[in-house]
Amino acid sequence: MATFETWGATTGSSAGTTVSAGDDVKGSYTQLIASTGIAADYVYVFVQMSGSAICSYLVDIATGAASSEVVVVPDLYIDHYTSDKVWAYGPYRLDIASGTRISARAEGTFVSGTEQLDILVVAATAYTPDLTSPALTTDGDITGATDKGTLVDPGGTAHTKGSWVQLSSAAPATAEHFWINLGQNLSGALGTCNWLIDVAIGAAASETVHIENTYAASYAFTDVITPLVIGPFPADGMQSQRVALRAQCSITDATNRLLRCTVTYGTGTPVTGGGAASGVRNPLRGPI
Repeated sequence: MATFETWGATTGSSAGTTVSAGDDVKGSYTQLIASTGIAADYVYVFVQMSGSAICSYLVDIATGAASSEVVVVPDLYIDHYTSDKVWAYGPYRLDIASGTRISARAEGTFVSGTEQLDILVVAATAYTPDLTSPALTTDGDITGATDKGTLVDPGGTAHTKGSWVQLSSAAPATAEHFWINLGQNLSGALGTCNWLIDVAIGAAASETVHIENTYAASYAFTDVITPLVIGPFPADGMQSQRVALRAQCSITDATNRLLRCTVTYGTGTPVTGGGAASGVRNPLRGPI
């Protein structure tokens, strides 16, 4: 079964870990986690950019003890144009042992003290395999009605997870990949806020968190939630399971805190020698 772990989430602010960028030179490393709890084969990097300057950044993700960091994800290029946003990068194929310290650093083209980067990483022990007879299916969609996604309400307390909301009564038995699709609740004037989103499997009132604290944000300047799509994640362990989402938000506004969500599954049979069923390493995809 795929195992996920999130590095760098700051639940008290519904955000990632703040990393100070240097002005045209890499800044100091900031720790995301002191010791990883899983042996990660893939990582997804989430970066939120805040501030009013027009600038661009290069971000490094590194492993290793303080003062002995080794860059494993080098120079992620991130462009920032006045409005805040969260971008998701990856998945990137890596081998990161359990017990590893993870940190990040950055440089920017314009650093005045008002710009800010918040970074978190979602790591996975499995991969999204190549498939034969691939197909897609979506759950949580609402057809023939005004609202097209399932409502996920973080609730009226900031930085606190709301109730679980079902997206799938049972994920497809042949699901191998999945994506989370995010949208607003038909608001014409979104507020500026962050969400941390959990994915769970299991029966109602007995949910088990599968992925914790994926990252999204909305911006009053653009009325856009970013990222719009998160994934693909490996669906190993989710097949035939009930799937639910919950979220926490940095604001409590009864309209702007709301998300509309669906989940899309990639179904099919893993390619021989590289799929979840084989247990064999695919050099392009990683071990399972």
